Amino acid sequence: MSKERIQKAVAKGVLFDGLCDCFVLEDGERILSQRGIVRAISGGRDRGDLRDYLAALPSEFSFLGSAASVRFSQPSDGAPGIGRPAEFPRQGNLFH
Repeated sequence: MSKERIQKAVAKGVLFDGLCDCFVLEDGERILSQRGIVRAISGGRDRGDLRDYLAALPSEFSFLGSAASVRFSQPSDGAPGIGRPAEFPRQGNLFH
């Protein structure tokens, strides 16, 4: 049985007035914490299931839920985290 490699975050920041933690992983990938995403889109609630919010999006935004989650360890204390890629593939002009 193979173990999933958990990358270490080497830098941390915040977005949306401190509601959403963001990280840079050792391979350079930028991610947003799932908990931070929920806080940012729910107006500050710490609890909630990101899948519920993504399922409520209009169909033209469904690609936002297709990104796989990323397990990582936080830079300060090595605590485990789960995030989503901060960059999504372009899906044409979403704002026409």
